[in-house]
Amino acid sequence: MDHGKDGYCMHFHSFQLLVTNYEECIHFYHDVLALPFVSSTALKDSGDVVFELGQHQWLIIRPKASMAKAIATGDLSDFPEMQDGFAFTFHVRKLETTIEHIRWHGGACSHIQADSTGRRRMVYLRDPDGNLIELIDVRRRGS
Repeated sequence: MDHGKDGYCMHFHSFQLLVTNYEECIHFYHDVLALPFVSSTALKDSGDVVFELGQHQWLIIRPKASMAKAIATGDLSDFPEMQDGFAFTFHVRKLETTIEHIRWHGGACSHIQADSTGRRRMVYLRDPDGNLIELIDVRRRGS
């Protein structure tokens, strides 16, 4: 999807599988399904494990509790079955412009968050069925 003229542009980035059996899932996707690991400094400090699915497309294994904290549903940590099981992630060029576009069309987003490096900024929203969507804007070093 590329709406170009107003700076609103979105591309599929990854599918996040939010799990309770973290180590077992890593073993399954790496050893059983033979998906290769990806090394990404933008994701290292988050504890996410990233597998390559195709060119510039990834499967991210993340503990449910980690996402629950990010989207402020951490109070559900004692009830993992009530937490989200997955999230679609889209890379956007201009996060603020994308947020404006979403709000203009009646959507709602969380406030902008950043990882510990400040290079990866993200917002969260839900589709009409309640499915979790993460929008990320990764800044290159020196920008």
